[in-house]
Parts: sequence; C-alpha cells; structure tokens
Amino acid sequence: IRNFAVENCSDPNVAEKSYSKLPIQTQTQVAKAISNIREQLDFQMMSSCEKLDGYWVSADAELSGSSGALLTAFYTAAYGKASTIDSAITNSWGKCVENTTRIRCLAYNETGEGKSAVASYDLNRDECTFSEAWYKTKCESLGGYYEGATCYVAK
Repeated sequence: IRNFAVENCSDPNVAEKSYSKLPIQTQTQVAKAISNIREQLDFQMMSSCEKLDGYWVSADAELSGSSGALLTAFYTAAYGKASTIDSAITNSWGKCVENTTRIRCLAYNETGEGKSAVASYDLNRDECTFSEAWYKTKCESLGGYYEGATCYVAK
C-alpha cells in the first residue's frame, strides 16, 4: 500500500519519490488503510481460532498466562502445515491457543441416542458447569444417594 501510494500519489515535479515526501493527508489515509486491514485480519484469525475451540491472544495484548499449547488445527487451516509453525508467525499477529478447559469440559458430554449433555462451558468465565444429572451419577458411583444438591455417602 505504501509503495502504491508512492508510485501513484507522489508529486510529479519532485525528483525523489519516497513515502516521507507524500502529503500528510495521503500518509494518514495509508496508515488508516493499513490499520483497518490489520484489524480485519486479526478479527478473521480470532474467529477462525474460536471456531476450532481455541482462543486468540493478539500480539499487542499478550496475556501473562497464555503460554498454553498452540492449536495445531488452526495453523494447519491457516498456513497449510502445522509443522511450519514458527515464532515469526505466532509473534507477528498473535497466537491461537488450545483451550484445554473447554476441551476437557465438553469431553464429559457423551454423544449418541438417548444421551444428554452433562457439562457446559462458559467462555467468559473460562469455567465448566456440570448438570445435576452429572452430580447424581457421580454420587451414585461412590455408593451414595443424591438429594437436594447434596451427596450422602455412608461412612
């Protein structure tokens, strides 16, 4: 974009063509266009990451606890091969990190005919919530009985 602006927006009467010689309004428009493109790419990468059950940590908003495993399914989809993941890719835009809490939580839900979901994941709180049926089943597996949100087990 910068090169295009230099080639097409420079003053033809000036011998030296460079970005710094462009009018301030043109430089401002170029900077805004680049910023908008970066923002859209960041949003698209975040959306793709979240569709694959990961969470996106942008490069300019690195979180202190974000050193989890990279979500290889995202990098395979975005870059073609998961084996080509390098620090240049993950540091320039951000990282798609595997959300192990969500994966482990939703793994409790058995699929198939007649089976219902027993766990739900809250993305805002990064928390797994289990249903009453799950607690009842776990209580009974301990040899107890479940009543009124309490598990009673004999000593």
